[in-house]
Amino acid sequence: MSVFESPKLVGVLPKQIIVIADYDLTLAMKNDPNDTDKAPLLPSHYLGLSELASRICRFVTVTARGQESVLNYLGEHEDMYGRVPNVTLASNSGHLVHELDRPRTEQYIIDVPHCSRHTLYRCRDTIHTIVDGLKTEYPDLTADRRELCGAVVYQFDTADQARIKGFQNRVDAIEAATKAEIHFAQKEWPCDGRLMGYVDMTPKGMCKGYTTPIVFNRYKDKAGPDPFVIVMGDSSADYKMMEALAPLIPAHRRLFLSVGKGLVACDDAHENHTGQRLLDHVFTGNGKHPVEQAHDFLTTVGVDDDRRTMLDARHRDRKGPHEILANG
Repeated sequence: MSVFESPKLVGVLPKQIIVIADYDLTLAMKNDPNDTDKAPLLPSHYLGLSELASRICRFVTVTARGQESVLNYLGEHEDMYGRVPNVTLASNSGHLVHELDRPRTEQYIIDVPHCSRHTLYRCRDTIHTIVDGLKTEYPDLTADRRELCGAVVYQFDTADQARIKGFQNRVDAIEAATKAEIHFAQKEWPCDGRLMGYVDMTPKGMCKGYTTPIVFNRYKDKAGPDPFVIVMGDSSADYKMMEALAPLIPAHRRLFLSVGKGLVACDDAHENHTGQRLLDHVFTGNGKHPVEQAHDFLTTVGVDDDRRTMLDARHRDRKGPHEILANG
């Protein structure tokens, strides 16, 4: 059974739907293995997002990225296609929330648990100092100063083991000195003779699993007494969104999509760990790109007007990369 045929979607009206989706590798592709920080929206995806968001109750993007980074990607298409409507951008792991159809002055911060606003800003400033210092020591790094946190993206020649070891030792030393208040998350992978990777630095307690229910509660009443929630993501951070929402939403009114080599619909949040990490195969070119699959699914939501169900009969006979497991 394909996700387009999931019985959960039958009879659901578009204005009952709240979509909550990750940005990188869920809405946006990364097509260049040598520039893993770049994640633009394709024009077709921007148009699809605009059409979908205009028909449903609310589209929420929850991303670890900084706000400015995502706004820049959206802004690349605004002059030609108009501003995307009815979208909430929850950046910095959901802690900085901006409804894009309202003035920037109305954005708000969801506080980090057990962390005062003063401590949050102090941790952010410390992270920015770390990011700037690493950029000075390693000029070829990409420094990412986010509004409430930060990161560095790196690539080293795999033959230069001394430089790789020196960088790792430097990061380890900084982490040891700041671990009481700052959380470090690092991932790296080989690519074409180079070691690619990133180091995310966030104030401790910053988490999509904490912020997502708070943002959802802001919109659930607007979707009526029986909202339907679709949550999409590709990584363990995104699965925390699903795990946090699962107790709040009846199983028949939620659809959790693990975006991976095959788009997987999961009935239970804990089953989402069957989804594969995109970075392991995003550049293989086998079949349709997982992000394309995700957008193909989203285009089935609210296909005509609010009186129609989400399902369009045109999708019922689709085969190939769209054939996926749907529990429920």
